[in-house]
Amino acid sequence: MALFTSTYVNKVDRKGRVSVPAGFRAALDAAGAGLVYVKPNHGLGAVDGLSEAWMEQIQTRIDELDIYSEERVALETREFAETTRLPLDPEGRMILPKELMATAGITDQATFVGLGRYFQVWEPARFEEHKKRQVAAAETLTLPKPGGRVGGGT
Repeated sequence: MALFTSTYVNKVDRKGRVSVPAGFRAALDAAGAGLVYVKPNHGLGAVDGLSEAWMEQIQTRIDELDIYSEERVALETREFAETTRLPLDPEGRMILPKELMATAGITDQATFVGLGRYFQVWEPARFEEHKKRQVAAAETLTLPKPGGRVGGGT
């Protein structure tokens, strides 16, 4: 699976159209479709962007749960009920739903943030504040060894 990397700030027009960065479009195409799934990230006040391959992985993991269990229903609701499937137009733009723009506080600009297997879309100033907190929090973290856990120190 191709990875989403880097950060880009793009203009949003009055119809909510925004160009998806070329590298992100390439990652979406590598995942098998010229579309993106978007959903609100209520905890952060951002929009999560996911490939079809990633959504299929989420469904596969949910399928491991008992069909009518409370856990499964809660996860299905979180992962699918507010998720919108957006095709990209020939110019590589998507139209952000008004509800998602409101959740993220996006008006005339959007910051696309690559996070490996998925990306997020933020209001630019809100992302800069979030980024400062995350960079500070990561200062003492190290990557886990295969099969290990994230920990502090070197």
